[in-house]
Amino acid sequence: MTNKIYRHGDITLRLVQKVEGKEVENNGSFVIANGETTGHRHLITAEIMTVRQAENGRYYLSLGEAGTLTHEEHKTLTIPAGDYEVVREREYEWFQKTTRQVVD
Repeated sequence: MTNKIYRHGDITLRLVQKVEGKEVENNGSFVIANGETTGHRHLITAEIMTVRQAENGRYYLSLGEAGTLTHEEHKTLTIPAGDYEVVREREYEWFQKTTRQVVD
C-alpha cells in the first residue's frame, strides 16, 4: 500500500488499511471540521461513503467512489475511493507548553 495523503489546510486524509470505530450517520456529505474563527468548514462529499469515529475521537472515511473535499478558502480536492484516517494538524504552544489543534 502506498502512503498516499491529501492535505487540505489544517486537515490531512491519510490512506489506511483499517477503518475502525462506530459508524456516524451521513447523507452523502460530512463536515470533517468546522472553522472556529471564520465559520468555514471542511466538507467531504461522496455518494458511497461510510464515516466512523474511533474511541479516541478520530474520524475514518471509507469512500466507495471518488469524493470531493471542499472549504471556502482552499481549492476543491478530488479524493479517490479508499479508506482514510482524518488527521487534524497540531501545533506546540511554547508559553503554555502544550499542543493544540490548528484553527483554520
